[in-house]
Amino acid sequence: MSDPGRLAGIAGRGLGFLILLGLAWQVMAQGLRPQGGGFLGFIHGVDLIFHEAGHVIFGFFGEFVAVLGGSLNQVLIPAIATTAFLRTRQWASAAVALFWTGQSLTDVAIYAADPGIFRTVIETRSPYLGPVSRDAPGNEAILDGLGRALAGSSQ
Repeated sequence: MSDPGRLAGIAGRGLGFLILLGLAWQVMAQGLRPQGGGFLGFIHGVDLIFHEAGHVIFGFFGEFVAVLGGSLNQVLIPAIATTAFLRTRQWASAAVALFWTGQSLTDVAIYAADPGIFRTVIETRSPYLGPVSRDAPGNEAILDGLGRALAGSSQ
């Protein structure tokens, strides 16, 4: 006879796997459009907090690194969580954190493809933040800086 606790554990893992599979499908299906609401919208809000904190944390290393630091921190936090869960052999938690890492990379890819897209989302969804400056540094500043650096080194 099977242990009921073991069967419940297997059923729980199976349900968790199906939920992560459905969420992964939603992330892939969104393409280069940000997800409007629901659970993925909530995760985007969490990503945004870590993204903005990255600008502050990496701001001590200069403007260029500060601009890159937002996206770096947004992906680094879930990657660190994944590593921590793997080291402590918490496989289900590691799977969720790994999903979060992939979702965060997708979030960064959407922003890299169109830096203005999340500015619009912030303005329309969060009246408490107020207007977002259109001249805020972002990917344009990174690409301009790299372009000037490469142009200077080739002369």
